[in-house]
Amino acid sequence: MPDFANPRPEDMWKPHKQQTVIYNIVDYGYDIGNKVIKPSRPVEVLVIVFARQTGKTEGVASLIAALLIRYRGAQIGVMSNTQDNAEKFVQRVKFFLVNSQFADQLKSVKSDRILLENGSAVFSFGQTENVRGNSFWWLFIDESAQFTDILLDGAAFPTVSAAGVQRKFGLPSIILTSTPRGQHGLFFNYYRRGLEQRQIGCKNCKHLYNRADFGNFKWERNQLPLLPACKMCGGTAYEYVDGRVAVVHPDPYDHPFKTRAQIDAELEEEGNTPLARQEKLAEFISEGEGVFKREWLDVCTDKRLCNGYFPLKGTHYAMSVDLGKTHDATVICIGHNAEDLNKTRRILDYMEHYPGRGGQEYSELRYFILQQVAKWRPVWLIIDPTGIGDAVAEQIFYDLRDLATIGVQGKYHYGDQKKEISYFIPPERGLRTVMYCNKKNHYGYWFDTNSKFDLIENAINEFARGTVGIPPQYANRVTDILWEELLNFSFDYSNSGKVLYGTQSTHDDSVIALALMFWALKERPFVKATPKLGESDTYVLQSDLQE
Repeated sequence: MPDFANPRPEDMWKPHKQQTVIYNIVDYGYDIGNKVIKPSRPVEVLVIVFARQTGKTEGVASLIAALLIRYRGAQIGVMSNTQDNAEKFVQRVKFFLVNSQFADQLKSVKSDRILLENGSAVFSFGQTENVRGNSFWWLFIDESAQFTDILLDGAAFPTVSAAGVQRKFGLPSIILTSTPRGQHGLFFNYYRRGLEQRQIGCKNCKHLYNRADFGNFKWERNQLPLLPACKMCGGTAYEYVDGRVAVVHPDPYDHPFKTRAQIDAELEEEGNTPLARQEKLAEFISEGEGVFKREWLDVCTDKRLCNGYFPLKGTHYAMSVDLGKTHDATVICIGHNAEDLNKTRRILDYMEHYPGRGGQEYSELRYFILQQVAKWRPVWLIIDPTGIGDAVAEQIFYDLRDLATIGVQGKYHYGDQKKEISYFIPPERGLRTVMYCNKKNHYGYWFDTNSKFDLIENAINEFARGTVGIPPQYANRVTDILWEELLNFSFDYSNSGKVLYGTQSTHDDSVIALALMFWALKERPFVKATPKLGESDTYVLQSDLQE
């Protein structure tokens, strides 16, 4: 057990280099350990953009502990996306104080604050207006990308306007830390401002240039392009010099704990989705950027598929339906699992797109759906009834039973003249179609914030891994619509930072139907039966075993 009262060198806190950069900027106003030029004007705001699990919290918590010890009477505010997380942050600070030679300086320790004998203190706040009216030397805001602009500008930032170290010592008094959450909000605006306002300094003579002085160059986040010689001294060594906002956004592959191969493997495991890239690589992804990349779709294109209408004997199919509302189309997808090179691929066999036409009769849609069930005899039928309620999905649920025994008959009106059409679908003996339901006492796959997120994330993962087979873009009218909707499908963020899929202005009915089909195929409603002596293994439907 280390003796923290008399620490040995090997017991001391050893920050990695990215954490040390943060220390330097807060202590000296610039990265004194790696740069030779001090900014011409004091840095007021420090923006820290780290990937998840790279030591951001430990680095900042240890910094706060040091500031409390070093500055008598220092008042520090800590905010996070919830009060619970803010208090956990303060407990991290406590850990560094307790396990140090300054533990005897602790005067009072509560869940939301720490007071030291020298009069310094740290206080915690969640996303709340209660921070308003305080006076801090430093304000640390963790998960800043999840805060509203009004809360930051109107309540949080004013707490350091009079008492902050910017006025006292010319040092940054606002420290914003977060993983990215899209290209919007005050956190991103400060980040962008910090990059755009940087000057270029000659390391030899310390003369400062603006980017416009060098003409048209590609300015990387951390690396300068090859620039012409300094006009003042002829030197060729330059560095970025911070303006009012300093940015620490290290190369995500320069990781203190993981190799590049490990990070890439984690990205691959999570499907290389926009959310995964933000968490693992700290990338700022535009909320308008397409979710399904064209290169993914190209890899998943199977030219042998042509949106065929006839099922293959012996193949177990899944069928999905996105039920349209007034102006939305109703889309039916049918597909199956195929084993290909030791991996399972989700094959889109058939898709049908029924335009909304200003409002469809569900009696007509009922006929279309049951007609496809009778033809393909799917194992799973998964319907999205979110926009139209339980009634239609419940009707289909009971129709499936009738279709397997006595057949289904009904009527619907068609065309501008509302011609009445009667139909009868004969019984399909041995039909084992089961409706997939994700909520108790409800029929179908109901959408809420979590279930839609899970559904789309699963579809993204399938495309990103290349485990999908879809027809070429221009195979026919329906596949053309599918490709267009996939490429236009986008996302945004809620005020709490949660990803919201399907925020584009165009339709996404085909995307939802396809994602539902993938979900049904992932469920794999097959179980391996024990073979009889001398016979091969067989697969039987789960519903067969239940009867």
